[in-house]
Amino acid sequence: MLNVTVIQPKYFSGEKPDEKISEFILSELEKVTEGGLIVAPEYSNAGGLSDAESEIKALPRAKFMLKKAAEIAERKSAYVAINVLEQRDEKIKNSTYLFDKKGSVSFIYDKQHLPPSEIKLGVSQGNDSGKCKCLCEVDGIRFAFMTCYDVYFNEQIEHIAKGNADIILIPGYQRGERTDIICAQAKLTAFRCNAYVARSSYSMDTDENG
Repeated sequence: MLNVTVIQPKYFSGEKPDEKISEFILSELEKVTEGGLIVAPEYSNAGGLSDAESEIKALPRAKFMLKKAAEIAERKSAYVAINVLEQRDEKIKNSTYLFDKKGSVSFIYDKQHLPPSEIKLGVSQGNDSGKCKCLCEVDGIRFAFMTCYDVYFNEQIEHIAKGNADIILIPGYQRGERTDIICAQAKLTAFRCNAYVARSSYSMDTDENG
């Protein structure tokens, strides 16, 4: 049995929200069960920011978050899935890293479907060829990946269903969508793919949204 922990930070909107969210995520990563799986939300290094200039300034923090995630994965002999907005290969990427129990990178999933805000920021699409690379196998477990906006695109869900995934990891950033719709999306995706879904996002002040 694999113990799964999903990190659900409060959505801070005050001063330096990205720093507060990052600190919270790092503290929660320390709580991962020995040999378990922990999933962090989208933009672990840049959460709570709403302008492009601030998001660009938060890019360097991605390396620190990834380093800590790798250290924790190795120390706890656990799987760690963490999403960052980062500069990689001279491009801005929305990347989800999966670290194995030795702290090594098993897979990097780059978000395939970008909302207007990320297109405006200059984020590069996951795969320019249109072929979605969102499946990997680690220690006999078939992991699949979607990030936030990806869940609205049925062709990616069908691609994952065809790949016989065991666990679908979904870092999210949705705050305006109704909670019941988000839950329904997760349940339908799990049912269609015959897989478990571990979805992490941000909690709001009410239970109606996000």
